[in-house]
Amino acid sequence: MLHHINLSGNIILSTLHRYTPCTSGMAVGATRIISLTTLETQIEKVENWRKQYGPVIDILPYRKLNVGVVITGNEIFKGRIHDRFDEKVGKKIVHYGSQIVKKLVVPDDISQISKALLELQDVNTDLILVTGGLSVDPDDVTRAGIKKAGTKIIFYGTPILPGAMFLYGRLDKKPVLGLPACVFHHNATLFDIIFPRVLAGEVLTRKEISLLGHGGFCQNCNSCNFPLCPFGKG
Repeated sequence: MLHHINLSGNIILSTLHRYTPCTSGMAVGATRIISLTTLETQIEKVENWRKQYGPVIDILPYRKLNVGVVITGNEIFKGRIHDRFDEKVGKKIVHYGSQIVKKLVVPDDISQISKALLELQDVNTDLILVTGGLSVDPDDVTRAGIKKAGTKIIFYGTPILPGAMFLYGRLDKKPVLGLPACVFHHNATLFDIIFPRVLAGEVLTRKEISLLGHGGFCQNCNSCNFPLCPFGKG
């Protein structure tokens, strides 16, 4: 409907990019008459479109979710590598008003990963995050463990860099996000696109993710000023 309005003649409507995270008091759109005046019937026509087809802009509130976390990896499980989840991902969860209610650390073992997911499913969680073991190494069995728990995997692998090995599934009605190692090495990844949408109650599809490939190549957020950045960094 936005394009319909902007093609209608001398009324224009400009909005923020779709799925832009918003804060209180933030302007999300503006309109103008070109130039300055128009017939009242033209305004009424646009208003009737809105009544017929619904609003052009929806602002969805973030839900405050209880998040369960499964950290996979033999090195972390045995204490050879420090777990960096809280400092890299956990602070983003808190920033959006949600909280981590339980975190489990398990080795690269299909059965133990599956058992951890089922344990988190039984506690008061709304969302489950699983990190590590989503690449192509022989001991990367996280996806198999997620699947063994009964998760319906909607997509694994995305045209977003960084975030190509991201996994999204549903364990009953709970979203399951498989986070590749890039979340620990980059300030912005596909997680920063997906997480706010999950908080807003969006159910994602493979087709939607495929469309993010156009503009989904991020090289350096420190020097890039692309205004339509899908990572929301602008």
